[in-house]
Amino acid sequence: MTPETLSRPETGRDTRRVLEAEMLAAFRHFAQTQTEFMERLAGQAINNTLEVFAGTFDPTLLVTRDYNVAAGAVTVNNLGAAGHIITVVSAGPNLSGAAPIGGTGVYFIDGGTTRTVPLASRVFTIYGTNGDRFSFAVYTAGARPVSP
Repeated sequence: MTPETLSRPETGRDTRRVLEAEMLAAFRHFAQTQTEFMERLAGQAINNTLEVFAGTFDPTLLVTRDYNVAAGAVTVNNLGAAGHIITVVSAGPNLSGAAPIGGTGVYFIDGGTTRTVPLASRVFTIYGTNGDRFSFAVYTAGARPVSP
């Protein structure tokens, strides 16, 4: 071989930069797929669905869930009467047991309506009215914004 056909050997610094770029690409790929793998291994989710549940609020007035993976969104059906508001919170129940009146990660759903809200949390709590029926479906994927 002639010297013109040989590539210049990389220096230690060049080799380190290539390795860092490869590691960064691998880390980004891992971060993007981590929830997908966790839902398969821990949540046993099908079609990004973690859980589908229907029930009636008991005297505690709340239902809370804690998953092994982040829940991206929840669709809540408030089957109660108009004016009976369900409050969805992307956190566990507070110490008072009462529904929050607002704040970050708090959503309100009026009676007789259905709403999908983003969570981005492993834990969420739903507050409602004693005796009202409700249902929800929890997804690992986030809610997609749509125009009204």
